[in-house]
Amino acid sequence: MALVLTAATLVRADEWRYLPDDRVFVPLIADPRWPHCSASYGSVSGADNPRLTNSGRISIGESVTLVEYDAGPTGRFGAGLQPAVHAWFDLNGPPNRLVNADYRIGIPLDYRRGPFSAEAAVLHQSSHLGDAFVLEPGRTDLNLSYEAVTATGSFDGPVRLYAGAGAMVHSVPAHLKPWWMVQGMEWRVSSFSESIVPVVAVHLEEHQETSWDVDLSVRAGLEFAADERTRRRFQVLLEYYRGHNPNGQFFPDRIRTIGVGLHLYF
Repeated sequence: MALVLTAATLVRADEWRYLPDDRVFVPLIADPRWPHCSASYGSVSGADNPRLTNSGRISIGESVTLVEYDAGPTGRFGAGLQPAVHAWFDLNGPPNRLVNADYRIGIPLDYRRGPFSAEAAVLHQSSHLGDAFVLEPGRTDLNLSYEAVTATGSFDGPVRLYAGAGAMVHSVPAHLKPWWMVQGMEWRVSSFSESIVPVVAVHLEEHQETSWDVDLSVRAGLEFAADERTRRRFQVLLEYYRGHNPNGQFFPDRIRTIGVGLHLYF
């Protein structure tokens, strides 16, 4: 009897998936810089540079898993892209001015085994002042940009807990201190509906450049999804942030914002 080996006999059909519908590493809901599509309004206090009391934020991006490998008991592995643009607008008066835009691209490598998941990524970010804001007298453009590596681990229990760290391997200006840390928790509250779930999320960051001061982001509201495994989700969230400004070259300034946001994950 002739023995014929094919790719199908050597590799199970379900080991490789392309553009999978579910995620290996789940998005961090309260992370102000997680790549996804969103539109938010925030009432601002403490902003001196620029002086504003009302701000709008728009993000366009996504964390896309291009390919996934299921190794069975060993776990699942994924690789993809994380493109994103985060824009910050001054809504104090017409015209609504673009204050800052952060352009970001990342290459994540994800892993999951049961409730434990992890993501390592390399990324580039460059920050640019809005054209109208550059023209203000006395304002100079810091031209902030950097390349970095990050690693985050997560455990999905009744409450999701995660922690991680990152480091810049190159930055402009070159004197920036490289390290930062993140921690957080997320709670999806049991509800009457599988497709509408209350969520609460807390995200903390500490940067060496800002003397390890704690930046706090809290978001809470409703999440809409067809089922619990799908990556496609829509969230309506109340948002609170207190800490160093997450918008590019304004990072030395401490601000406080409270508002509401719409968030879409593809």
